[in-house]
Amino acid sequence: MNSYKTNARIAGILFIIATVASIAGGAVANPIIKSSEPLVKIAANQNQVIIGALLGFTAALTSASIALWLYPVLKHYDETKAIASVGFRIIEGIFYSVGAIILILLVYLSKHVIISNSVVDVLLVTRNITGFIFGATSFSVGGLLYYFIFYRSRLIPRWLSAWGILGVILLLTAIFITIFAKKNFTIEGSLMILALPIALQEMILAVWLIAKGFSVQK
Repeated sequence: MNSYKTNARIAGILFIIATVASIAGGAVANPIIKSSEPLVKIAANQNQVIIGALLGFTAALTSASIALWLYPVLKHYDETKAIASVGFRIIEGIFYSVGAIILILLVYLSKHVIISNSVVDVLLVTRNITGFIFGATSFSVGGLLYYFIFYRSRLIPRWLSAWGILGVILLLTAIFITIFAKKNFTIEGSLMILALPIALQEMILAVWLIAKGFSVQK
């Protein structure tokens, strides 16, 4: 088994792209679709919403690709968990893609079809559920699986693996609170604090993988 430097570097780059695309996509589209009259705003800002959707697709593709590039390394330590992590991150990508498709659909509807606000609300709630609930949950489970492998194998420093595990648990906590206490199915406000540790950890992990690679025992 070699040191898999290419896998580490590409995975690190994908971590950065996925995070940046996800944050940027939300920053571009959310102020429009969360307005009091979203369809009117979408009609007036079609290009901005389309850019948000394209960033969403980018986040979906890169998120799913992370586990695919990690798999050739992780399978040597726990193939079952490695395969499962790939599966969950692909599921995550599918859910994020659904959210992006809904944005494109709303752009079309805003110009070509007269629909009620209730239909728009249903589409937006569906986007929230697929992205912020199902997508984030799939990300969390997939992340937990490969962080457990990282921790046991020492492919990366244990403090970084433990941080990842803790960060994912905090994110799952925010998701469950959102499910039971929120009506719009989005992680926002004070709950965002629970999502920050894993976001910061993955950026540090990305830099580590690019600069240091895996500590493979030969």
